[in-house]
Amino acid sequence: MFKKKENIEDIIAGCRKKQSKSQEALYKEYFGYAMSVALPYAHVPDEAHEIVNDSFMKVFDKIDSYKESHSFKSWFRAIVVNTAIDYYRKNGKYRLNTDVEQADRSEYSEEILDSLNLENILELLNGLSDNQRVIFNLYEIEGYSHREIAEMLDITETASRTNLTRAKKSLRDLYFNYFEQHEETNRYSIEQQDKANS
Repeated sequence: MFKKKENIEDIIAGCRKKQSKSQEALYKEYFGYAMSVALPYAHVPDEAHEIVNDSFMKVFDKIDSYKESHSFKSWFRAIVVNTAIDYYRKNGKYRLNTDVEQADRSEYSEEILDSLNLENILELLNGLSDNQRVIFNLYEIEGYSHREIAEMLDITETASRTNLTRAKKSLRDLYFNYFEQHEETNRYSIEQQDKANS
């Protein structure tokens, strides 16, 4: 069995030769990482799994284009992200022709969004529409600019900005709903304990 840090070069070299043992080793080594990248873009885990499998097929097909002077993990991550975008395009899940005049311009609190940790965000992301979730991930997590997102998704920069604004507002609303339900559950639990103690 290959060791991660010492022999990733050997695994890649084997993949260049189309060796199934090396391809299997790469799949096992990077499957968890690939899922962590794909899950925020997917509506359900099965979709993420499909994105990951498609990504590995692309990696095996394009491995000769990988340059050792660059980080393999970064190169691989870019493939997974692009595969996720291709997945939604192929399945017709984008409806990004947002009319700017119709955009929701409600104020939202940046402080609330800043207080969310990554785990909270990933949990709440499933409440967003597909296009909002993907644009939020590309901008906030992957660090792409609106110009780059517009080129990737074949939309305008304004549509990218509008959908990001809507995503943030939706996250704020989901955040409030989530914690209101949490507080209600806690209140009910305390009331039940008080009744039991009295």
